[in-house]
Amino acid sequence: MTQAIHIRDAVEADCAPLTALCLRSKAHWGYDDAFMARCRPVLTVTPATLRSMTVRVAETNGGTLLGVAAWGACEERPASAEAELELMFVEPGAMGRGVGRRLARDLRAQLQRRGVEVLWILSDPGAEPFYRRLGALRVGRRSSDAIPGRQLPWLRLFVGGPPESLETERLRLRLWELGDRDPFAALNADARVAQYLPSTLDRSESDALAERIDVGFSQYGFGLWAVERTDLPGRPFVGALGLSVPSFDAHFTPCVEIGWRLAAEHWGLGLATEGARAVAAHAFGPLGLDRLVSFTVPTNLASRRVMEKIGMRHDRDGDFEHPSLPAGHALRRHVLYRLP
Repeated sequence: MTQAIHIRDAVEADCAPLTALCLRSKAHWGYDDAFMARCRPVLTVTPATLRSMTVRVAETNGGTLLGVAAWGACEERPASAEAELELMFVEPGAMGRGVGRRLARDLRAQLQRRGVEVLWILSDPGAEPFYRRLGALRVGRRSSDAIPGRQLPWLRLFVGGPPESLETERLRLRLWELGDRDPFAALNADARVAQYLPSTLDRSESDALAERIDVGFSQYGFGLWAVERTDLPGRPFVGALGLSVPSFDAHFTPCVEIGWRLAAEHWGLGLATEGARAVAAHAFGPLGLDRLVSFTVPTNLASRRVMEKIGMRHDRDGDFEHPSLPAGHALRRHVLYRLP
């Protein structure tokens, strides 16, 4: 089925059938007739729609419409390299057959060719998991265009390449290099570093973690940067510091975590605080995030002091049992900090 999908620009003759497709796809989430009637104006595709935004349709080689994706300038940032997704619908009978993924790949390619770096998505709650699988991240909630007062997930998809390195007084936070694997493995094998972690990591586990960090940069446009000290000869690698998306489910997820893991010989110098402040500024500035979290075990006072120094506050009601650790594990209890 996937090989039979063809994607092209929409034409005026597509307007009526695309409108019907959008309505059928929206109704797939179980909305009643009254709700759908209120949604009809924003789901109606007209010739003016085709002139004001880019509209791409997926169809079979025989010309049967399967889906539509449309995007236009971001209303809040019309002069920036940012865009907003206006439509993304798949014919209900074609769902689960790769149509959405093909449209998404085409959408990303179109945006990259036009220099768009960020795509904003106001998502139906039922569609949010699809966008998150594409690498979009929820950064807040916004009011529905069709139904005032209805709050919907507001997502950000990083379209361009990974962000540039961050510089502080003593640190450079940058993308990873192959030569970082050796010192990273030594760090992860150090029992002092792993004191508040489930265990140390062997070389294969450390390399696998580095690979996952690389994937995060490609998927989200951010991650845990490799950290080097610019105030020392040779600019040695000293650890990892940055942002990540927790892989477990908890009452505060989905979210973005700020975290750090530095070699023990570089502790006690304020480096984690220095780097974390730069990362938080980057998160709230260029990345457009509206909140960060961090968490650790209650006895990790050094990390908790860093959290507090960058302005995070302990959410006592948010403390939780880490679901990745078994009941009764000494490190299962975690404290939650937030930075809005």
